[in-house]
Amino acid sequence: MTMRNTNTKQKILTEAVKLFATQGFEAVTVEMIADAVGIKAPSLYKHYLSKHDIFDHILTEMEHRDAENAADFLLPTETKENSPAAYGNISVSTFIDYCEKQFRYWTENEFAASFRKMLTIEQYRNEKMNRLYHQYLGYGPLKYTTDLLGSQEKALSLYGAMHLLYGIYDNADNKNTISIMLISYLQKWLSGEKDKENNIERKKEMNYPLSKKYDTPELMSKIMGPNPLKLAEELLIGNKIPKNGIVCDLGSGQGLTSVFLAKEYGFRVYAADLWSNPDDNRRFFKEMGLNDEQIVPVKADASSLPFEKELFDAVVTVDSYNYFGRDTKYLDDKLLPFVKKGGYIYIAVPGMKKDCHDNLPPELLLSWTPEQLAYIRDVQYWTNMISQAKNAQILSITEMASNAEVWADWLKQDNEYAIGDRKAIEAGGGKYLNFIKIVLQKI
Repeated sequence: MTMRNTNTKQKILTEAVKLFATQGFEAVTVEMIADAVGIKAPSLYKHYLSKHDIFDHILTEMEHRDAENAADFLLPTETKENSPAAYGNISVSTFIDYCEKQFRYWTENEFAASFRKMLTIEQYRNEKMNRLYHQYLGYGPLKYTTDLLGSQEKALSLYGAMHLLYGIYDNADNKNTISIMLISYLQKWLSGEKDKENNIERKKEMNYPLSKKYDTPELMSKIMGPNPLKLAEELLIGNKIPKNGIVCDLGSGQGLTSVFLAKEYGFRVYAADLWSNPDDNRRFFKEMGLNDEQIVPVKADASSLPFEKELFDAVVTVDSYNYFGRDTKYLDDKLLPFVKKGGYIYIAVPGMKKDCHDNLPPELLLSWTPEQLAYIRDVQYWTNMISQAKNAQILSITEMASNAEVWADWLKQDNEYAIGDRKAIEAGGGKYLNFIKIVLQKI
């Protein structure tokens, strides 16, 4: 077959599928296809026997492209029933890259986009087209995604978004914004999956070797909520604060976390707290073997910090940021000015697994009022809040592994606040709660 004949055959398929997408399969004639190609109808019959023969070749072309796209990412080209071994150990990151390519393929590739639009139109007109629609755009890719990820719920959240955006893309004035929207969603989805995997691994690995050194009745009596040392230890896994860095422990309470930061990480710490007595904290620091060069107690309001600008390599705040940081302007106006450019903020806050303020569980209300629970929010809340900061880059906002362990340490304490909190946790309120890790870098 000559190159010219090959080009003509392919052009016939391309023009035919474009016509099918705009006019509908039944309305298109061989003469219309030939006219679109720029040849006479008798010449078209030299390449294809009929309109149905053209359609069958379009299907063959799509099957070939479909398999080729999957093979490019080393993904299975057969069903799980026919090749179960091929569905093991699939890289989720690779599959996300494949999803992005597939979205661009189904929207930007003229042949594939026309085929998709044709099936979308024709699916309601006859049974064969309906089967093909689901094979290529409905149940087929949903099942393929389910088999690859091992979860129909994950498949729905992933492919459902892609499927929805196909139609939005077709009618968008600025189509590139829809592609960007999908890519952003895919990356957030992937980040969420990695966070879940990391959280599972952390739960397996977290045995708190540093915090255990401080597990004495005398030191634990100083905690003012769920064990802040364990929270700080998990929060600082893989931290990028320079050795001997100057760190503000913001909301340091009676100074236990400040001691932890100075002794275990070698930071020079400013223990900043509004409610604690600096003289009491200084005596405690000396009892723990720390001098004024290593740790400095400061009475400070988080909304009006008394430090020189760009003093800190990092700010660490455990179980306190939710009281003063729930303002979209707080970071830019009140905190970031005291952090060096490129410095870090590490935050651990009590949170909810999913915001339920519209219908607060009765278990939680056994210990806390709705006004007190207003300080406790979910990952999405903090993501929305902090993403509005102009001078901070979000490195991570994720659920922490620490939860039951840190609550158990707190509820063992013999003070009125711990005793009051026992009611909610013992009634099962802990299932609604978590702790959230937030890591930011000043830009």
